[in-house]
Amino acid sequence: MILDDFITITPTGLYCVYGDFYLDPQQPVNDAVVSHAHGDHAIGGSQNVYCTAATESFMKHRYRKFAAVDFHLKKYHETFKIKDVAITFYSAGHILGSAQVLMEYQDVKYLYTGDYKIEPDATCEPFEFVKADVLITESTFANPETKHPSPVDEIMKLNETSANIMLGAYALGKSQRIIQLLSEHCPTKNVMVHHSIMPFVKIYEDFGMKIGNYKMYDRKVMKNNHEHQVYIVPP
Repeated sequence: MILDDFITITPTGLYCVYGDFYLDPQQPVNDAVVSHAHGDHAIGGSQNVYCTAATESFMKHRYRKFAAVDFHLKKYHETFKIKDVAITFYSAGHILGSAQVLMEYQDVKYLYTGDYKIEPDATCEPFEFVKADVLITESTFANPETKHPSPVDEIMKLNETSANIMLGAYALGKSQRIIQLLSEHCPTKNVMVHHSIMPFVKIYEDFGMKIGNYKMYDRKVMKNNHEHQVYIVPP
């Protein structure tokens, strides 16, 4: 039987009553299941954080010693329990280490997707389709008529100009994807990256992701070269 109160909405975030844990809480809690490391889903200060290894690395970089008291790292498809609720992570395809959270209780499956992306992305694990009885999801673009242009087609437009270009991109996720797309589809461009993005790029590489060719931003290079420079900065 599907339980209407299995997940409740609280000021702290989504709360699993039967497991006594929160999904992506917005305040520090005792037990937090974190889907991915973007700041609107992963905050510091909780006692126990259950997440993937990549998410832990990103959180430790961002929050340092305040990331969490204890991390409990789980692999995709590895089932674990918090109280009587069985939990399994599946790739969400959003950023490196992002996870959908499948919760099983009394033979009913509840799936929390977190942020997800179904289109191919060479910088993270591919999205996995998961069967469930109840779907708990969110969508930035909920209108099914919303269509986005091909990322490859868009990035290749940069080949139409030799002028220097500045691109704004979030430090985690978007930047790494843009670096990879530029490296593959705009080989004549010299990609330079803002210093605040570099640690996240290194974490991607530590987890075996091939991001491509890039350098730390050098003001002299940008100033003295007026063509084919692409500078990626956070918003």
